[in-house]
Amino acid sequence: MRQALLALFMWLALAPAVAQRPELVVQTGHANAVNAVAFSPDGKIIASGSADATVKLWERAFGNELRTLSGHADGVNAVAFSPDGRFLVSGIIDDTVRVWDAQSGAARATLAGHDAIVCAVRWSPDGTRVASGGWDKCVRLWDAVSGRAGAVLGPLPGTVLGLAFSPDGKRIAVCGPGFVRVIDGSSGKTLLDLGQKNRSYDALTFDGATLAAGCSDRTIQIWDASSGAPLRALSGQSGNVLGIAAGPNGNWIASGGSDKNVWVWPAAGGAATVSLKGHTHRIKSVAFSADGRLLASAGGDREIRLWRVPEFSPAASLVGHTNTTAALAFSPDGARLATRGQDAVRVWDVAAGTKPFLIKGPTTAFVFSADSRYLAVAAADHKITIWDMACGKPLHVLPGHPDVATVLAFSPDGKWLASGGGDHLIKLWDLASGREIRTFTGHEYNMVALSFSPTENP
Repeated sequence: MRQALLALFMWLALAPAVAQRPELVVQTGHANAVNAVAFSPDGKIIASGSADATVKLWERAFGNELRTLSGHADGVNAVAFSPDGRFLVSGIIDDTVRVWDAQSGAARATLAGHDAIVCAVRWSPDGTRVASGGWDKCVRLWDAVSGRAGAVLGPLPGTVLGLAFSPDGKRIAVCGPGFVRVIDGSSGKTLLDLGQKNRSYDALTFDGATLAAGCSDRTIQIWDASSGAPLRALSGQSGNVLGIAAGPNGNWIASGGSDKNVWVWPAAGGAATVSLKGHTHRIKSVAFSADGRLLASAGGDREIRLWRVPEFSPAASLVGHTNTTAALAFSPDGARLATRGQDAVRVWDVAAGTKPFLIKGPTTAFVFSADSRYLAVAAADHKITIWDMACGKPLHVLPGHPDVATVLAFSPDGKWLASGGGDHLIKLWDLASGREIRTFTGHEYNMVALSFSPTENP
């Protein structure tokens, strides 16, 4: 579970008069291998942890990078959201665990106590504890609110490569080279000792009733979590199993590994339903969204791929700009696609396969109006330009904010534009005249989201 990059694949033919090949626009995120990927509980956000010592948060719907969590002293091996989605925990090569505010990106705590690399992290189902494990052959528990160290469970037979809480939070399943165990979450007492010493178990999933672990013999072994009795083995994968996830509805088990494919089996047993191809390097992490409708995979090719469930077809082929702040959005009518990088905003005519125009210069945010007539673009020079989509010319250039605007929103009726940014202000603009109507104050931090209610205007 080690790597991912977000990309949006798109090739559109240039205008017929220009004899060129279709343009391939590549959007990279992390500067190095991404080691872990996780969905937020509501399925709207994807977190990726990387060897570049950052965690990035992405909007699932369009692939926009929301923010980067920096400050790790070394590469990130594991990420996990709290049950309410407000916080994120990361496990790091520098032997520490960090807790982050997922909404603001602020670091809340650094949990120090491990003597070696941290490979796995999890929140307890009630959100009160964080569990971490790694090369020092133990599981450490932490108070999620105060950050105080709790029980140390171990020593275990080897490096902890995977761990998971039971749904009631009372048991913790762990795995590593030569062992799979279920331990009491309070005392550390071994309740079940599974696995074989001559095999390595690199990942597991635990729903309380069954325990599934990916094995070095290219199978997934499934046990009864109460008795420890073997239930079945899922085979067919042509490489070592490095990542595993169970669907939230209990219908599917997905895995990824050294054969570069994502494999999906019926949880009840039987042959693999599908092998999903597209990655060009081994897959280290797979995860289902909380609603079970999407499956994410990440691997050594630094790409995150999303797949529809149960169709198991690509949810989107994403390729965008070559910078870490790129974003993209379809117009509400689906006719255009806008993509943003540090150098420019490009607006594509989806049906015709041509580029209507290029908005040059570094930008920080953009948004389409509800009727798709206008595109608002915030620039690094603090100005906001309203572009008319019919003619490709500016309707208004707004003076903007004392600092850059990072979020924009049109009112549902298209009469107003709201902007917010690094100055902690929200400004309201009249679209017809381009005049600033009012300024709202009171925020203490930079804004990361902004929206109107569906039916009311200011």
